[in-house]
Amino acid sequence: SGISANTTDPVETIIDNKKIDSLTDNTLTVDGDVVSPGTSSHPDASWLHLVGNTETGNSDVGYYFPNGETVETIVDARTGQWSDLNGYTKFLDETERTNNYATFYINHGVKPQDDQYAYAILPGMSAAETSAYAADPNVIITGQTNDVHSVVNTELGVAAANLWTANQK
Repeated sequence: SGISANTTDPVETIIDNKKIDSLTDNTLTVDGDVVSPGTSSHPDASWLHLVGNTETGNSDVGYYFPNGETVETIVDARTGQWSDLNGYTKFLDETERTNNYATFYINHGVKPQDDQYAYAILPGMSAAETSAYAADPNVIITGQTNDVHSVVNTELGVAAANLWTANQK
């Protein structure tokens, strides 16, 4: 909450940007639909899943969006040099490298005023487990204001909060 800006550039929340093995081996799924390589938008998404890079499968990761979010996805190959990112001597290598990436983000637009988002990261969950979790989550958002973000895990009976301003009671 409280995402505001006066910039003429789009304001984005990067959910994740993962290096993947290939453009098709690491299947990206949004609400049960497989995402093709390229750029796409997924309005009112309730969950997203990315197949991991290990043979055991426990590097899969799911994401749950309790309020439904418009999630933008990019699955592509990117080419660049370390020197493009950093002028530090250690990174002056100008060798071009190409790797594949899956990126997903929320675009808050240009000059957003008091926008918000929420998601839970579900490490190690398969697509089926992520879908099942989204259908019956055990986390409830109890506060999402400019002062506090709080949740309760109903299964564990645990509450957690982030306070964004001083002197909260």
